[in-house]
Order: sequence, then structure tokens, then C-alpha cells
Amino acid sequence: MTARGCLNCPLHFQPMHTMNATLRPAPRDLGLLMPYDRTEHRQSARLVPHETIASLNDAAFQWRDAAGLSRSRAMSLRLRRTEVFNVRGLGVDGTRAFMSLLCGRLPPCAGQYLLLGQDLSLLGAAERRRLLLREVGISLRPDGLFSHLAVIDNIALPLLVNGVAHGAALERAGIEITSLGLERHAALLPHMLGTAEIRLARLGQALVHRPSLVVVEGPDLELDVQTVARIRKRLLRYCEEDHGCAVISTEHRDLLSLVSATLWLKESLQPSMNNDGART
Repeated sequence: MTARGCLNCPLHFQPMHTMNATLRPAPRDLGLLMPYDRTEHRQSARLVPHETIASLNDAAFQWRDAAGLSRSRAMSLRLRRTEVFNVRGLGVDGTRAFMSLLCGRLPPCAGQYLLLGQDLSLLGAAERRRLLLREVGISLRPDGLFSHLAVIDNIALPLLVNGVAHGAALERAGIEITSLGLERHAALLPHMLGTAEIRLARLGQALVHRPSLVVVEGPDLELDVQTVARIRKRLLRYCEEDHGCAVISTEHRDLLSLVSATLWLKESLQPSMNNDGART
């Protein structure tokens, strides 16, 4: 990656340069979060497991397709805790634009996007950054892993930027690595990993800080059965234990049983209903 990499988070920032791929604690001048108690947050979340996490109210977004033509869509939708949504119908570029909207990277060009009841367009830059870093996990290609950091340090990074102490962050990253079956790869740099290990590491990085919403592109159809099973198991545990909401984009049949609703994003700018009752 370049010197100004993109963390698995909604905003660009200057990555921390380290020696021997070992992380130092996150500097306090980045305007990031003070330490927070995620356990307390999740205990309160369990009282309202179907709470709406994100709401799109006629929110419009734009992108360019493979032919270079400008495209746009508008939609109204509610994303609730413990649910998994599968995005279909827009192609690679349109799907990525929609997911970038959910991540806060791409502001809506019309309409409203609420995250945990807060209109992102009405928040100041620092407040919006803190909210997105804390509440959204992102696993989109080609973003994610820093080339100069080992797998365990890459996975620990979202915890550090959220104010978790260095030792505790590495401990929790180690637990995440074990849950994904990456123990033998923990000390490796990203260029030493295969496709399957990279996808698992990105997922771990997106989920380690227990966000309310996670956005996952894939998994790829060509991934082996064992890797897909690990992804499925981890997403299921995220929804059941962390009461989070996952938005994925996949055609992999082994993951379709997790899906609460498929978001078929049509050509029309008007919302439509799919068979599961999701308004798109």
C-alpha cells in the first residue's frame, strides 16, 4: 500500500509506521475515540435485539459502471440488529457504491442516512469520524490490510484507533485470529498470505471491535469450502452474540441460509419490495 493507506474504516488517515511490523499504541492527536466499554454497550443492545441500526430515507447514490456511464439509485431501507442482508442486482461497481454509502465513505447525493439515529450529514467531521470508526466494520476489496503490518497487528488496529490499550488490543486480536483459524499466519505479512487467508484476516479486522454494522464484499465463489464455513460461522456468531447487522454481497450458496432478506436493487429510482418484504 502507499504511505497514505486506507484502514478498514470509513476514512483515510496516515498509517502508523512501525519497526518489525509491531504496532505502537495509537497516537492521541488523530482525533480518535477515547477508550470505551464495548461490553456495557452490548449489554444494553441485548435489551433491544431488533433495534434499527441504519435507516436510508430516499437516499440516493451515484457511481460509474464498467462502460464509464454515470448511474444512480435511490432507496429507503431499515437495517436491524441480528439480520443479514445480501445485496444483488447492481453489478460490482454499483454494489460497492452502495456499500460505501453504508460505510459513510460516500455521502448520499439526496435523501437521508441515519446511523444509530444520527443523521451523518448533520454531524461535524470529528463526530462523524468517531461514530463510523466505532460502529462500522468494513471488508471491501481492495481495502484492508496494511502491507507493513503482521496479520495480528492489522486485526488489532481498529481496537487501537478506538482507544483500547495496546496489550488488550493484541489479546483480543489473538482471540479473533483463533476463531478464524489463522493461528499459523498471525506473524506473517499480507504478501505472504493466500487469497483465503487475506479474506479471513479482513473479516477479522472488520469484526474485532464488535461494530453495530459490518459490510462485507464477497466471499468469492472460488474460495474453498473450509474458508467459507469459517466465514459463515464467524458472521453467525457476530449476529447472535454481538447483535450486529451484516450487509454482504455474495452468490455463495453456503451463506444464503444466513440471509434475512435479499436487496434486489432495481433500475428504477423508486423503492420496490422483494419477496422477503425488504423495501429497496
